[in-house]
Amino acid sequence: MISFNASPFLSHNLTEKLAEIIAEINKEVNENIKLYDKYFSSDILYELLNLVFKDKVLNGFEKDELNRIEKEGETRYSKKIPPGYSDSKKESNKFGDLIIWKEMIEFSKSKNAPIIFVTEDNKEDWIWKLKDGKTIGARPELIQEFLKETNNNFHIYKSHRFIEIGSKFFNEQVNNETLEEITKVNSELCLSGYFEYLKTLENNDLEEKLKILTPREADLLRLNLGSNNRNPLNLKEISETFDISLERAITIRSQAVRQLRNSHTHTI
Repeated sequence: MISFNASPFLSHNLTEKLAEIIAEINKEVNENIKLYDKYFSSDILYELLNLVFKDKVLNGFEKDELNRIEKEGETRYSKKIPPGYSDSKKESNKFGDLIIWKEMIEFSKSKNAPIIFVTEDNKEDWIWKLKDGKTIGARPELIQEFLKETNNNFHIYKSHRFIEIGSKFFNEQVNNETLEEITKVNSELCLSGYFEYLKTLENNDLEEKLKILTPREADLLRLNLGSNNRNPLNLKEISETFDISLERAITIRSQAVRQLRNSHTHTI
């Protein structure tokens, strides 16, 4: 009996094998669809992180204590006492770093333990740097204040450096690709953070920084930041204004912000 559904170019055996493979593909696709549907209803990674950090998250300060810290922050920032004064021009959460600092001090007191602070923050109110841009570690003022308040030591590490040192301490092997991925992600986060910092600058200060950029890079950042009393434009609007692709606009902004950040790092 002739089947008009069979391929005229495949043998019966190959046709059956093909049907089996298609059935396996359909089965795996349907299973993965169910798995991804599950991700929308319950985030497995989120649940794992909850297990890791269970009973390891601080409760935070009461409102009265937060008000006291913010009042102290006004005095500290005016005298450029670290940490946090680099955020003094923020419109919201400008005392966030100082609150974290106070929480670490209280935690160290309660546990009578030193603190290792893992952060990608590279601003001068946390990090001690030489004129050539080389990072030494935590600001001496921070180490001194922490020791005075808790009688314990305080250290700052970036995440990739913390993993490198930790792996040696525990004699564990860390995949180089993992460290490279962490470095890449942290770099992007730092650029995002620096872009937010640029938003806090007065126009004169911003224009002084933009001098090292090309005219196109500077104009793109002005539009994106909304400087000179302009309303900020998003990158899609800017790409249309400059008659370039969105991908090109993203690249130009990344290059410009990275150049400004590196210049800032080496002149602190």
